[in-house]
Amino acid sequence: MKFFETLFERKASITHLALIALVGVIMLAGKDYIYNPLSEGANFIFKKPFFELKVSLASLYKVSERNAELEEALLRAMVQVNDLKRQKSENERLRAQLGYATTSDFRLIPLEAYSVTYRGIPIAIKVNKGTAQGLLIGQPVISGKGLVGRIDELSARFATVQLLSDPGCRVAARDSESREQGIVRFVPSRGLILDNVPIDGQIKTGDLIISSGLGGVFPEGLPVGIVEAVTRDDNAIFAGVSLKPVVNLNAIDELYALAQISDSSNAYTFPLAPETKLEGEE
Repeated sequence: MKFFETLFERKASITHLALIALVGVIMLAGKDYIYNPLSEGANFIFKKPFFELKVSLASLYKVSERNAELEEALLRAMVQVNDLKRQKSENERLRAQLGYATTSDFRLIPLEAYSVTYRGIPIAIKVNKGTAQGLLIGQPVISGKGLVGRIDELSARFATVQLLSDPGCRVAARDSESREQGIVRFVPSRGLILDNVPIDGQIKTGDLIISSGLGGVFPEGLPVGIVEAVTRDDNAIFAGVSLKPVVNLNAIDELYALAQISDSSNAYTFPLAPETKLEGEE
C-alpha cells in the first residue's frame, strides 16, 4: 500500500512540474495569446483603480481652479457694484445740492472742515479754502441736506463758517407751505426758532422752513429747519415756533460754498454780511 502512495506522490510532483513547464513553453511560444490577457487582467485589477483615482483628482483640481476663478470674478463684481452704488449716492447728493440753484447761475465750491469752534455746541467751522479759491464774506454754506451757515471770516487759504447755531447768524425764512415769513435764529435757552411769526400765522408742526431770499444774503429755497412745536399766547404778538435743523451740525461730512455768478462780470455777487470784515482790516 505504501508503495502505491509513494508512486502517486511522485507522479503528482511530476505532473505539477510538467504543467509548469507546459505553461512556460506556451507563454514563450504564444505570448500574444497568453501574455496579453494576463497583463490586461493585472492592469484591470491593480492599475485601473489608481488610474481612475488620478483622473478624479485631476478633475477635482480643475473644478477647484474654476471655483477659485469664479470666486475672484464674484469679488471683482462685488467691488464694482459697491463702487457704482457709491457713485450713484454721490451723484444723487450732488444733484440735490445743485437743485438749490436751478433757477440762477450758481456754482458749488467744495470745502473740507479743518477745525470746529464750540461754545457748548459747535458754532463755527474752519475750512480749507479762502480768497485764493474765490470765497467771499457772506457766502452761504450748504451740505447735502440744507443750509449750514455762511462765510464769516477769511484769509488767503482758510475761511471760518458761522453756523446756524451761532446766535449771531440769522436767516430770512418762510414756511414752504403757508409762506408765512419770519427770521430763523438760535437762542441758547430755546434752540433754533422762527421768530416774528404772527400769533395767527398759518404754521404747523412738521412744516419745512426754507430761506426766503429776502436781504440778499441767502438765496431762496434752501432748507433750514422743520417745525417741531408751535405755541400761541393770547397776550403775545408773535407765535413761538421751535425748529429742528435739517442739518445735524454735530456731524457735518460735506460742505459747499454756494457761489452766485454775475451775468455781466462773471464775478461773485454775494454782499458782505453785516459787521464782518476781512482779516487784517481795521
